[in-house]
Amino acid sequence: MHGLDDWLDLDMDYRNYILIEFFKFNCGDLMKFVIRPYHIMSLGGYIVEYDFPYRDLIIVNETPEEIKFEIPVFDGSYIEEYENLGLKVIPVSEHDSYLNLYKKAHAELDALKAKLD
Repeated sequence: MHGLDDWLDLDMDYRNYILIEFFKFNCGDLMKFVIRPYHIMSLGGYIVEYDFPYRDLIIVNETPEEIKFEIPVFDGSYIEEYENLGLKVIPVSEHDSYLNLYKKAHAELDALKAKLD
């Protein structure tokens, strides 16, 4: 590898494999977040793939349980993985308003919590 162009010329699956192995070698395992029940968070700073189709992911836990999930985000398969864990995932594209999407998700979460009380 001599530079960014060489890195970008690699197949995306191979790049992801290299990144995952690098994290496993240096960290022992991939990092994990625990999201509290009825909580919302953003993963924008934990997206490491250059070609990722979204600039941010808003994660919402609408369950009464804590949910542990892996970070960083390497590719789109993580969205499906998070949804399979019971998390609501709201992708934020280049042209979306992050603030509007976050406020809408927060309002929906607040309404859910109010209904439960």
